[in-house]
Amino acid sequence: MEVDRLVNGVGLVGLLGAQHYVGFELAGRMITLRFEAQLMAVIADGELVRTMPSPVATKDHHRLRGARAAADEVPLPAEAVMVQRRVSTRGSVQVANERIQVGLAHAGKTVTIAVEAAVFRVIVDPDLTLVIARTGTDEVDRYKVNAVERTPRVRDTSTEATRCASSEARQNCYRPRSIPTSRSTLRVMSCSRPRLG
Repeated sequence: MEVDRLVNGVGLVGLLGAQHYVGFELAGRMITLRFEAQLMAVIADGELVRTMPSPVATKDHHRLRGARAAADEVPLPAEAVMVQRRVSTRGSVQVANERIQVGLAHAGKTVTIAVEAAVFRVIVDPDLTLVIARTGTDEVDRYKVNAVERTPRVRDTSTEATRCASSEARQNCYRPRSIPTSRSTLRVMSCSRPRLG
């Protein structure tokens, strides 16, 4: 849902009878306000100026004067940082020390993320973009997907069998051998004891 509004001289626009600040630098300009869930995108001359928390609840979007269905995707701001991430088996990615839940259905996919000041825009497919509010201000420290893929370790049964065999051999080598004894041997041993005195 989106609407057009003229920004007054002090950077305010009217929405449902209330005035909301969108930026003093936009004074006197016609802008488009795009509403996505809990966020409001401020668009001027086809460029995204900023994204902020929406002052209008989703259930009240239809009450906005001049409201219409959004024709296309929100344009990315020129200063957005673009990164790539591979969705984990749990359906999430991590950017700027924040974990973003993309969805289990997209596990294994490589997604492109536009990092803005207030939101992450996760481009999953050409027709699917997720907008998620940021909770921190950390900078991005990695831009590309890791080049090295982790492969599951396969147990080498032949090596393990050799290791087990050698282990048994060591146990046999160090196992004390029993010395057979008999009564005659014990008798000889007792007779050969030297007498004292």
